[in-house]
Amino acid sequence: MSRGKWPAFWAARRRGRTPLAWAGIAAFCVAAFGACGIDPEFVRAGSAKALDLGEVTVEQIRIRTGIAIGVRVTDDGEALDADAEVDMGSSAPEILSVAPTLESDVFVVWGVRPGSATVTLRVDGDQWEIPAVVVDP
Repeated sequence: MSRGKWPAFWAARRRGRTPLAWAGIAAFCVAAFGACGIDPEFVRAGSAKALDLGEVTVEQIRIRTGIAIGVRVTDDGEALDADAEVDMGSSAPEILSVAPTLESDVFVVWGVRPGSATVTLRVDGDQWEIPAVVVDP
């Protein structure tokens, strides 16, 4: 065994320069950030942030009757591309209504009467179903 060859190989391996190391880094990036699509998130729009009016996330919506909350659809907190196609709607608008605004990534969600509904969020062909509950104040 050549003494000069092995230390150089292990030094390169410790610096992450072997093909196996690069493959591991690539696999981590795909697993951590996803191969495609977005990671949707809602950010409250307007002054409702400080008030306890309800919860609007991509996991669930819980809102009081008579309350409207503006939400911006983001990609894990970052703004969507300007040409992103975004749509949001309610399975039961008589319980929970969803309306678009002049900004394509901002919607208003409001509780009409107590009950349950499902909100469908679509962004560039990807779709999410969000359970929603409207409660009395």
